[in-house]
Amino acid sequence: MSKNPKRRYQAWLVVATLVSIASLSGCGKAKTIQAGATQFEAESLAAIELIDEFRRAETSVTPPTPAEAQDKFVSLVSNSSAPVTLTTLKLLEAPFALELARSEPAWQAFLSGLRKHHIEFTKIYSSLDDGSLFAGPAVKESANSIEPLISQLTAFAKHIAEKPVVFTRERAALATDIESIRDDNSLSAKQKRAALIVASVRLQTLGASEAELTKQALAQSLKAAQVGMALKELLIEYDQLTIGDIADGLTAAFNLASVIPGLDIGGLKADTGKLIEEIQKDPALAALLEKGLGELTMARPTN
Repeated sequence: MSKNPKRRYQAWLVVATLVSIASLSGCGKAKTIQAGATQFEAESLAAIELIDEFRRAETSVTPPTPAEAQDKFVSLVSNSSAPVTLTTLKLLEAPFALELARSEPAWQAFLSGLRKHHIEFTKIYSSLDDGSLFAGPAVKESANSIEPLISQLTAFAKHIAEKPVVFTRERAALATDIESIRDDNSLSAKQKRAALIVASVRLQTLGASEAELTKQALAQSLKAAQVGMALKELLIEYDQLTIGDIADGLTAAFNLASVIPGLDIGGLKADTGKLIEEIQKDPALAALLEKGLGELTMARPTN
């Protein structure tokens, strides 16, 4: 799922331990809520990391091996009769290079803002470490702060489900290679066939990588959103809940969320649809979801 599954597992274990300890400690209710907020932050930041990887994969090309770069150089020179100018030399020097995505600065600024908001939400509960307890109204008020975060995570899931990752630049480079093979008259029919078979395998591998990253990013976004939804309900009902109620609610939410990565893409899309239906029952959350989708569309324009 993530680049560092061991770290993610350890974070989950720490939170589970916190829930258990909090249930037995003097600052039980508020400390248990803090455990939930900590887990929500961990899941959310993991989702944002995958979304960032998702976007980078769309706008980058796998560096060629030295042998591939040399072959490309020879092919380009051999199949061209144009003068070798300073501009041509630049192209020959880095034949695999493509123009950087113009939206990249806006995208990174967008993700940086999201990371900041999630970290700031968890800091709301930092005073618990000093032994002070939240009053009920303060905890309930913090539910307002989590709503935009849940909505944005849900927007991620919806956006990914509808517009899965396409490694645009990687595909463009592969298309150029396929054209080069097809038009290279210096290759025998046997050599051309062998080269095209290799290109076909690359294309299949590329498609599989796109599907896997789409699944991972969708699953993690959905997982974080569902943990957030469960935490939001606990924040709203804080006054009426016991320590045991909160611990049970978080444990149930964590267990439910842990199943999500095992779903296939169809199951993930179905669960995303259910979450969206739930969110749309709340006008405030529905409005925030639409806002999040708009921001995401602006930050990640798709072809």
